[in-house]
Amino acid sequence: MSVTPTPVLAARPADLRDPVRLFHGVGVEREAWDALDEPGRRRLVVRARLAALHRPAVVSHRFAGALWGLPELGRWDRRLHVTEHAGVPDDPSADVRLQQDEFVTGAGRFRVDFWWPSAGIIGEFDGRVKYDHPSTLWSEKRREDALRRLPEVRGFARWGIREALDPGLLAPVLLAAGLPLGRGWAG
Repeated sequence: MSVTPTPVLAARPADLRDPVRLFHGVGVEREAWDALDEPGRRRLVVRARLAALHRPAVVSHRFAGALWGLPELGRWDRRLHVTEHAGVPDDPSADVRLQQDEFVTGAGRFRVDFWWPSAGIIGEFDGRVKYDHPSTLWSEKRREDALRRLPEVRGFARWGIREALDPGLLAPVLLAAGLPLGRGWAG
């Protein structure tokens, strides 16, 4: 993921020369806004909203996706989504790693999309095209088998776009893999 320089934020758009309003009470200079690509703009809004909370929080849903550099699907949702019990040690969402952690197995080195170390759960977000070719399907099966054999891996979840867009569909996939989810996680 490329790093986009973060422009300086002002607490009040009225203090800016040529403001772009991000949300009530927070803006950025138009020149800095115009210099950002779309993912950079989304990351900026997420960081600004987090700073406006004035307390530690773990972002979730589409805002977490923006920080991970995932593409926005559909209309950009500017509402902030955070995990209610952020920082609680037994909250698996508090320690999720999404920078494609790498695992070394007897079959080679493999990167995964999502890793919840405290729960020992690997998560993979895949599209159908990846599995259209038989040799790719076989390679992916061998990769998953090698990852599942690692002692630190206790579960494995796979989901597609349909589940990713609907927390009510994603929750059972994660729960079946053994990931404990907080109350009210799926809606």
